[in-house]
Amino acid sequence: MKKTLLSVVAGLAVVSAANAGIKETCLEHPDKLVWVEKTQRCIPINPCKSDDATIQDAYCNITFAKVQLGSIAQGQKLVEAYLANNMNVSGSYVGNRHRDTSLLGQDFIPYELNDGGYVVFEFDDLSDITKSQIADGAMKGACYVFGGSYWGNGSCHLVDSDAICEDVAELATSVSDQVMHWSFDEKELTLSDSSDEIFTVKRCVISVVE
Repeated sequence: MKKTLLSVVAGLAVVSAANAGIKETCLEHPDKLVWVEKTQRCIPINPCKSDDATIQDAYCNITFAKVQLGSIAQGQKLVEAYLANNMNVSGSYVGNRHRDTSLLGQDFIPYELNDGGYVVFEFDDLSDITKSQIADGAMKGACYVFGGSYWGNGSCHLVDSDAICEDVAELATSVSDQVMHWSFDEKELTLSDSSDEIFTVKRCVISVVE
């Protein structure tokens, strides 16, 4: 029994020492690597570009991968709303150390989380300059934050209530700095003229107040 216990303790000590060594090595390369305290793992600074699918799945969030906005600050508003509404955490933008944005290709916003986690959010573009593009990106991103499906032209489906629709419009307003109007409708439809099966369609429509 004593020998077994000693073996377990010795094994834990070896694992702890190994982790300490990995962390130390990881921290020596802050331009390439990130130590994630929550998972005790050293990962590439931009997990979205990793060849390892498990790293991408765990640390890269593609919710906004098709969203275009005008600045990193606008993207941060979506990210922070997403963290609060979908992950129940808050975080800090670490772009001062891990910036990865460009005029061409996808853009990325990295966040260190208050629970010791780390996540990078992928965006289509964070340098659009027209108000209409930014408004549409804000509507789309806000729709995704609240679990909706964006159908274009300010139409956000799968939203459950007018209260959530209002939340979508308020977030889109905050992100774009353009005041948004909202309306919510709920309709019962049949699959076809010959079908008795009825389903409910819920839709939140957002538009810029001119």
